[in-house]
Amino acid sequence: MGVFYLNGGAQGLIPPWAWVSWMVVVGSAILVSILWVSIRWAEWIRERSHQAQKKVG
Repeated sequence: MGVFYLNGGAQGLIPPWAWVSWMVVVGSAILVSILWVSIRWAEWIRERSHQAQKKVG
């Protein structure tokens, strides 16, 4: 999406400040989503590990 705008695909249709701010919003949302999923996976793995140790011990 950013490449399209940088190459002038929307020249004259969308002001540069609008697409730059939109790219910041979209990029931030993607990074926060990746962070959130990573935290959930870490919690799940930690729980599973703890449960496995409980069964063994």
